[in-house]
Amino acid sequence: MCLGAAAVGGYQPAQDNEKTSRLAAFSVDQIAKQCAASNSFACSRASELSPVKVLKVEQQVVAGVNYRIAASTPSGTVNLIVFEQAWTKTLEVVQATLAVPPAGASLAIETLALIDSPLSLDAAAFAAYKL
Repeated sequence: MCLGAAAVGGYQPAQDNEKTSRLAAFSVDQIAKQCAASNSFACSRASELSPVKVLKVEQQVVAGVNYRIAASTPSGTVNLIVFEQAWTKTLEVVQATLAVPPAGASLAIETLALIDSPLSLDAAAFAAYKL
């Protein structure tokens, strides 16, 4: 049996839907709250993270689901990896970076880490979260 070009267990393209849009917005809101209490360089560059517009979604089925989401914000493109394990109510941002567009004469896009370690999210608060 041929499995095609996609690697088994790898990320697969997924459709942006209400859940992934809510997941991106909720994650970015929680990161912004954490940034408000931080004086990190990355957070200082992330002056406006909302509103969020999802650009691309991929998912990987593991012992739950990893969502890899790229979303545009007023500060640049946020790239998220969010892990969800519904049966244990586990929801966490595993990785979050901000790609900042070039400023002035620079042609280089800066990529800044928005979190230093996984950020646990409240699954019940996400379930009630509205766009």
